[in-house]
Amino acid sequence: MRPPRSPSHPLPLCLLITVAVSPVSAGTITWSGPASPCGSTLQACINGAAAGDIVEVATNVPINEDITINKSLELTAAPGFTPVIGDLHFVQLLNPAPLSNRIRFEYFTLTRGFVSAVQISNQTFDVGIQHLTIQNTFNSRPAIEVRNGQPGPFGPLQTGIVGNRITIPPNSQFGPVNAISVEGGNASSLTGLIQQNRIDHFDGGQDGAIAVFNVEADLDVTVVANEIRGSAYNNGVLFFQFGNGSSTVRFLDNLVVGQTSESGAPASYTILADAGSTAFEIVNNTAVEGDGGILITGRDDLGASWSGVVANNVVSGMTGFGMAMFPPVLTPGVVDNDHNLTFDVGFNNFTPGPGTLSADPLFVGGGDFRLTDPSPARNSGNDARVPVDLATDLDGNPRIVGGRVDMGAYESSSLVAALPVSLEQVRLHPNIPNPFPTSTTIHFELPRPGPAWVGVFDVQGRLVRWLVPGTSLSSGPQQSRWDGRDAEGRAMASGVYFCRLETGEPLATRRMVLLR
Repeated sequence: MRPPRSPSHPLPLCLLITVAVSPVSAGTITWSGPASPCGSTLQACINGAAAGDIVEVATNVPINEDITINKSLELTAAPGFTPVIGDLHFVQLLNPAPLSNRIRFEYFTLTRGFVSAVQISNQTFDVGIQHLTIQNTFNSRPAIEVRNGQPGPFGPLQTGIVGNRITIPPNSQFGPVNAISVEGGNASSLTGLIQQNRIDHFDGGQDGAIAVFNVEADLDVTVVANEIRGSAYNNGVLFFQFGNGSSTVRFLDNLVVGQTSESGAPASYTILADAGSTAFEIVNNTAVEGDGGILITGRDDLGASWSGVVANNVVSGMTGFGMAMFPPVLTPGVVDNDHNLTFDVGFNNFTPGPGTLSADPLFVGGGDFRLTDPSPARNSGNDARVPVDLATDLDGNPRIVGGRVDMGAYESSSLVAALPVSLEQVRLHPNIPNPFPTSTTIHFELPRPGPAWVGVFDVQGRLVRWLVPGTSLSSGPQQSRWDGRDAEGRAMASGVYFCRLETGEPLATRRMVLLR
């Protein structure tokens, strides 16, 4: 359902797009179904609308049509309605030559479909895709894609992909699939904002959640305040420069949970420069419970150059690398890093900069990756690395509270002082194996003797079973086994569960995947 047009919460960033276009009408047309005066189908109503019109849809009955918009138009929900594009249908947004279209598509649900925006004009294309719910895609097409046609060159491309909820269920695609894909291609320029999207991705294969590609364009894209969760997706947020274009990309305030390395150069956050020049900022992100954290690399042997900064990030619980950063050697470029935290990772491959921490970030737990009061990541970031236009965190709360900015995507509002990093800490290691078909072993360490609670919780935070119910244990390494059953002995369904360790100190949590 479409909310009031004035948002109740300000966005952390805004993308101001001004396009020189001829004056157009701004009428509002309502389509409520086959008996509508504007046409028996939604496509007929769109075809009959004038450039610049608003088409509001006032029905909740599934619309079993493929939709094409090739003029300046806003397609939205009428107040009080949640329009649905029926199963196996798509929406196509086009900028054909010689037009300069401004298109907005918002507040719809697609049950199994995708949205494709294509620039095929030498004039500016301004396209906004926002506040959609996409329950699945089909034919391994990105749920949302913004790209150029072939072969080009084409005019400027400006896009905002904001506030969408995208789900790619397990085993639903026959090939690799990105949830959001944005391509600069052979446009003269690409300016983009990918913001406040929630992606639950369980079938990416060799693709991932958010992918930004560039060939020849002058590209400037910010990826900010997106929440990505799931498994079986290769990349969380990827930027890949493989042409001679010039790119500026920023990853800010994002959360990536459960990234799974399949092939290529995968990570929760990846900068991959194979040609051209790339400038980047990776600031105040969180990566947890995956295979790879932050990867910066490229092909300077092919003439690529890249420079940027990695700061104020939290990377925890990686089976592979935490942070791997490779500056160019044969071409100009510097990769700076400071005030990052890595913990419980397979290895790191970088020279730690000032303020680097290696300590348990002490998340809230149970799938909540906000910081607790004692977290060493609180008030430990570098304010100078926070972009001037980044005013809020992933929750929409002020980005800097207290003495200094926190590390990671979330800013704590608490004014309680954090504990020193040097304190001995409870450690909960990754369960082995993970994923597992029937049973798994949980390893943990206690800094001192005392009672401990080890429990299994579902994704809703509900207790499945206590494995260690407050038993008094000695200090040092410990282990427990879960056989995939609840407290009544019933076999649990395949899915994601969380192991939680409590000792009276801040709790620790691990993600587990049961695959029967």
